[in-house]
Amino acid sequence: MEESGADPAAVKGLGISGQMMGAVMLDADGVPLRRAILWNDGRTTEAC
Repeated sequence: MEESGADPAAVKGLGISGQMMGAVMLDADGVPLRRAILWNDGRTTEAC
């Protein structure tokens, strides 16, 4: 809260999420190094 400068009284909730079995490599500027296919890719739904 201190670093962001947000008013703690204005916070109504928190959202926490996690990514399982996937990694997206980033460069020093936070830009992905390449496209990543993650576990939730649904392109094979019909075949499955």
